[in-house]
Amino acid sequence: MTGDEYMKLLVERQQEVISNHPWPTMETHGYTVKEFAKTLMFPLEKMIQPGDEELFTPPPKPEKRKPKPRYYRPASYWQERVDSLSAQLERVTTRGMPEQFDPAMVNLPLKGREVTDSQLDQYRTISGKLSHAEWMLRSAKAREVVKEQV
Repeated sequence: MTGDEYMKLLVERQQEVISNHPWPTMETHGYTVKEFAKTLMFPLEKMIQPGDEELFTPPPKPEKRKPKPRYYRPASYWQERVDSLSAQLERVTTRGMPEQFDPAMVNLPLKGREVTDSQLDQYRTISGKLSHAEWMLRSAKAREVVKEQV
């Protein structure tokens, strides 16, 4: 018997129990029980009878998928990434700056301050990526040292 056929058998048993059960009516008790409440009172789990395990055997569990081994990028990749981000950061910090840089930016015109604000935003973004790449470079170098020792 398949799983669907067994479920139909359980539903038939449930409907039989529900139809044979004395339910309160409006005349006798002043209220009625809705159909969905009837099925809640007799769930399908209660319809399983001894010997049903011979009628239906569940399908075997599927095999667990084997995880793929992790791939770590080599230190050379991270070194290139650190170098390129450092170059980008250098370009952002030196682009459009006057010879005499004013750290407080009080003497810059409004247009210059807008350029500087966008540069600060780029600097923040690139410096975050750079710190991540530096951390990954340290981890990759440590991994390669451990690999060489093994």
